[in-house]
Amino acid sequence: MLAAATFAFAACEKPNNDDPTPEPGEKCEVCGQDPCQCEPESEFELYINTDVKLQHEITTTYGGATVSVDTKKVADFFGMTENEFYLAMGSLEDGAQVNNTLLFGICYKDGDEWVYDFIPSSTNNFGHWMTREGLNTEWAAEDVFMYTESTCWWGYESIDAAIADGMTGGVLDFAFGCRPDFYDGQVGNKYSATEFIFDAATQKTCYLTWNLEIVDYIDPEAGNYPTSATAGTFDIDVPLTFSLAGQTYDYEGVFFETEFETVKEKFGKTTYQLSKAISAGEIVLTYTLPDGTTGEGTNVWLNADNGLTGWGAEDAAVCIEWFAGSTPADLYGHTCAMPSYDDAGAYYYGDAVKAAIGKPISVKFTIAGGDTTVNLNVTTTLAE
Repeated sequence: MLAAATFAFAACEKPNNDDPTPEPGEKCEVCGQDPCQCEPESEFELYINTDVKLQHEITTTYGGATVSVDTKKVADFFGMTENEFYLAMGSLEDGAQVNNTLLFGICYKDGDEWVYDFIPSSTNNFGHWMTREGLNTEWAAEDVFMYTESTCWWGYESIDAAIADGMTGGVLDFAFGCRPDFYDGQVGNKYSATEFIFDAATQKTCYLTWNLEIVDYIDPEAGNYPTSATAGTFDIDVPLTFSLAGQTYDYEGVFFETEFETVKEKFGKTTYQLSKAISAGEIVLTYTLPDGTTGEGTNVWLNADNGLTGWGAEDAAVCIEWFAGSTPADLYGHTCAMPSYDDAGAYYYGDAVKAAIGKPISVKFTIAGGDTTVNLNVTTTLAE
């Protein structure tokens, strides 16, 4: 759900004769504030403010925004190329930076003075769990509220120059969100936090300030579907073929999505509205197998005889499932085969899966609410 957010960034610069301080009542073109909130900037300081707007409904999950800071701008400030900057950040081991020359941390203002906390991470990568006041905390702490976490994969492992040469993303790409079970924000609430990057050799500091605002949910599908449901029972056949050849045993399988356009049309709801109706119990989700077995939910593991089993069971062959989240990208179905692994940790498809090859394995998912019922008749056929 990371797409459900907006952001912007600007480096605040000290006003000069060519860019005079705004007159009272005028907003600064750089920071957008009246009076101007730009920090004085020198050759030793770079201030980057990033505005993040999180939709209220999205903050009730771990999803949030993907925010990006101009890595080249930061690298230039430190007199480095982007690749040199990646290397200088090093990587993380047990929450500590290693193989680095730049220091990453979190800071806050005590009066007019910055207080620096040289902790590079309290999340799973460069980034921090933070309080409402922007102080470093932990995921399990009672005062935890929001987080930043770099999305760069190389935060998890050491990199060398050869790897750095192939990098095109930035260590300053972050996931930004709130811890949902501790979330108590309201629309209009604003929060701020600052992280920093420090070069001890040059005494240069780059400040990354995150300005979070909670806003109303914006439904990206608003107006795309009827505003009322169509009464009746509707069947949608979903034939799927899943080839075992070349699979990496990671449950990736085969996906189906377009069929849910009909579901939304019949119920007269967007993905978000459909998800809310399911959560409220207004729409009920069940499944039925060919042998008459029924149950609640949208996920089944089946054996070669199309009987109900479970993940990891000796006879588990095929999974068929579907998901309904808050955004269009969260509404899809999926099928895959059950991988096994030997004593050496090597994965393979076992006898239970092989026994299902060529056999149609099916389930009927029923979506019912009011006078509308839609049946997704999904059939998976495994191929060599």
